[in-house]
Amino acid sequence: METEPHPKARKGTNHEHNTAPALTPAAQLLTRGQLAERWGVCTETLKRREKAGRLPFVVLGSRLKRYRLRDIEALESEALCGGRA
Repeated sequence: METEPHPKARKGTNHEHNTAPALTPAAQLLTRGQLAERWGVCTETLKRREKAGRLPFVVLGSRLKRYRLRDIEALESEALCGGRA
């Protein structure tokens, strides 16, 4: 038994192939708490790394800091290859 396509389905699209949705800009930024949990360290450790220039961050507003997921993944990859994170 064949099913009919959904009335709003566009012609030529493959609805059976699911791809992961792109991350929103907010989902690509981590808070200090999220990063501390991800790495299993305290937030003070992250503050020290920021101050030493070993942890890149972006400033949103006057005091809000966030960490780009791509930067964090690069640091993690570097650490796995024998570098320092």
